[in-house]
Amino acid sequence: MEAAPKRARAGGGEAPDRLSALPDELLRRVLSFLPSRQAVQTTVLSKRWIDLWRSMPAIDLNIMDFECGSPAPGQYEKTMWGKMENFTTNLLMRHRAPRLDAFRLRTRFICRRDVDRWIRRAIEYCPVEFEITVLSSVSYQPPKLFSCHLKRLVLSGVYLEHNFGEQLRSECPVLEDLVLRGCREFTGLHSDTLKKLVVHTCSSRVADELVIRAPSLASLYLEIPFYTYKNGVLLDTEKFLVEASISLAFDELSRRGEAILLGSLFNVTSLELKSFNAMAILHKEFDKSPVFDNLRTLSLNCCFHCKHDVNKFKALGKLLQKLPNLEKLSLKNFWYDEGTEREVQKFQRSTLKTVRPVVGPNEFPILENLRTVLLDECDLRDNIRLLCHFLQSSPNLEKLTVRLCKLPKVLEGKEKPGRRRDIVSSRPLFVSSGRS
Repeated sequence: MEAAPKRARAGGGEAPDRLSALPDELLRRVLSFLPSRQAVQTTVLSKRWIDLWRSMPAIDLNIMDFECGSPAPGQYEKTMWGKMENFTTNLLMRHRAPRLDAFRLRTRFICRRDVDRWIRRAIEYCPVEFEITVLSSVSYQPPKLFSCHLKRLVLSGVYLEHNFGEQLRSECPVLEDLVLRGCREFTGLHSDTLKKLVVHTCSSRVADELVIRAPSLASLYLEIPFYTYKNGVLLDTEKFLVEASISLAFDELSRRGEAILLGSLFNVTSLELKSFNAMAILHKEFDKSPVFDNLRTLSLNCCFHCKHDVNKFKALGKLLQKLPNLEKLSLKNFWYDEGTEREVQKFQRSTLKTVRPVVGPNEFPILENLRTVLLDECDLRDNIRLLCHFLQSSPNLEKLTVRLCKLPKVLEGKEKPGRRRDIVSSRPLFVSSGRS
């Protein structure tokens, strides 16, 4: 074995260059974790590095790597793009790896002709992972992206073809991970192999319903923006879905649509909901939903929103009735605010006497398996009744955390001690204020 080459030390001596002594395959793998421009710049290290970048298994191109110092006025974007175009064209022309593990392209602006050419060339390498991110308002629809070797696809800020969802099924037979962020004209998808799906603020001008058919799906993140998919989301998954996070724009879906969507998640073990409405839980469609036997962790963020909605506690109780094995519950921004008397009268005279929530044992079930409760930025000024219900209905509760919540004045020291109502727990319980 040849001795490792030496490199000059800062103090004038020499030290073995152990990095250059590593096998080519390992060095190529190291280069694949660098942005491609930096990877090519390693050619100045020594002769050993001159050609390694030509066969590195990943190409990572980012417009921000080509920032220019002080271009002429009005020439900033043109100068940056010229540098990126020259580098990328030469890189793809001279790169000789038979296949790519990953191809990533991120840009704030585009020259459509150049990008199309790069994408077509990249697809010839049969990449396992493919990512295109366009961080601008420019409308760009990429050419055909599909490959029989593709396992992970990330698209951000692009227009999708009308048959994008069907192409995934027919032309990506091994696709497992799909991320769509801010994509336009997304109407749905059908994939028999997809295991992880992220759909973040995508939209469509032509589809009133988002249809997702993915029988192998195990993880789902779905965020629905304003003014899209008015008829809701049709989620067709089978028993493999174990975790889901669903975020809705306020009042974007119908109550029936929200109820159907929630009911389709019955098999998950971990569920996060944001901006769900109380009336969706109380809708008759939710009554048809099966029991969530597998659910262990539930997080509700800004759910059951409505300033005077006296049904929010009933909705919470009804939801908990379908979660017999729940172990951890987090409530964030679970507000109770009755407003002024005049506001309440204006809202609904018939509910003036019942504004404070009345939740009985039929509505708030016994939670035998609940171990942990987090109340984060909740409104507990109604004599902390929500807190009382959890203490009374959770015989095996081990930890209760109250963080940044609004409390009754008596607990803040603003009323006379004689008016205070204490909560006494007859069992050991760790109560945390949530402060670090």
